[in-house]
Amino acid sequence: MIAELTGARLHYVDEGSGPPVVFLHGLAADVDTWRDQARRIADRYRTVRLDLRGHGQSSTPPGPWSIADLAGDVAELCARLSIARAHFVGHSAGGVVAVRLAIDRPDLVASLCLVATAAECNQKAANDFYLRWAGIAEAEGMLATLRAMGVKREVDGSSLGDPLGFARASRAIATLYPEPLTPRLAALDCPGLVIVGDKDWIGAGGAVKASRALRGSELVILPGLGHLPFLQDPDGFHARLVAFLDRVSAGEAAR
Repeated sequence: MIAELTGARLHYVDEGSGPPVVFLHGLAADVDTWRDQARRIADRYRTVRLDLRGHGQSSTPPGPWSIADLAGDVAELCARLSIARAHFVGHSAGGVVAVRLAIDRPDLVASLCLVATAAECNQKAANDFYLRWAGIAEAEGMLATLRAMGVKREVDGSSLGDPLGFARASRAIATLYPEPLTPRLAALDCPGLVIVGDKDWIGAGGAVKASRALRGSELVILPGLGHLPFLQDPDGFHARLVAFLDRVSAGEAAR
């Protein structure tokens, strides 16, 4: 399905019934990233998956973009879908978008599950990763970008989204260096689950910092897993996610 928003056209999938859970993918990914995990809980939760602007089948509005722009798209989509409050599950850059959404719209966020992500980055990460990847995407396309990102699996180049959209999103994430979101997490009052693999190529330090800043959040460091723990151990990840969602949903219902 397609939603025509104020600033972008977003492609999304809306399945299941129950308390809403919105899944957000990372850079160079799309709506299918969370397909397995979303469908595992669709008998108990309403799940919404979307392509962030510039990714998948969503549009690429004029740039530059900010993290707030990405979060604003999600908030507007929720309004279009009559979702007043939801649980948000974000992977990598999608976790950054979820954090910004919680800062800007705390009324909308019932809980945060942050997976393999951080709310800040250092100058080296901003320059050597996000800004460099943006330049490669613009000059050489998405297949070259994925290789630069260390992706070794075979991919379908036709489904990778717009290189310009990726570049604009990647530059937005790079602003975590001059404008970290970690200090603003302390002001949030929502349950949190922070999951990271101890073999994640971006390291576990950012996730640990985010968990410490988000009051009352639970930190889970998964031994032997990397940047995609929900694909590397789907059953284990599912068990942790469902336990968290059920606990928070029970508290929301009681409230």
